[in-house]
Amino acid sequence: PEDCRGPPCPAVPVFDPLFPRPAVWCYNRLARGAPRGILFRWLWRRPLKSYDLVYIVRPDLEPDAIKAVVERVTQRVQDQGAKVEAVDVWGRRRMSFAIGKHREGVYVHARLTVDPQKTAEIRRLAAVNEEVLRAVTTRAVGKLPEPAAPAAPPVPSAPSGGPSQPAEA
Repeated sequence: PEDCRGPPCPAVPVFDPLFPRPAVWCYNRLARGAPRGILFRWLWRRPLKSYDLVYIVRPDLEPDAIKAVVERVTQRVQDQGAKVEAVDVWGRRRMSFAIGKHREGVYVHARLTVDPQKTAEIRRLAAVNEEVLRAVTTRAVGKLPEPAAPAAPPVPSAPSGGPSQPAEA
């Protein structure tokens, strides 16, 4: 190109995905860093996306051990730079097929906000634990479901022995 400083270089046509026609970039300009910010700005400021991580824990573990597995997986996910928005233990459910001689499993759902390139590593780290039978990562769709409300304690009833009499003053 005409305004290229430095030794002469061949003009290299580069296809720009934003424009249908090929753009011409000079190697010397790229070496000086002039278009580098333009070309790679979208890589540096990539938005984080929400993902759902669902994994199945062995059903023969005690409740304290299940909590420890959930905390361990959550810590490994956070070590990868993900923000864990919510963790919900769905409880013991029957699976449609056996995984390692287990017909049931404890399902755990976690909502994450993470860089899209780290999702495969997060799924691998969740599945590498021997207490985790299976792990799946999917793109989050919709709002985060609210956890089920705990059951209200039963209201004590009046003693049965006839109609209730108001207290005499």
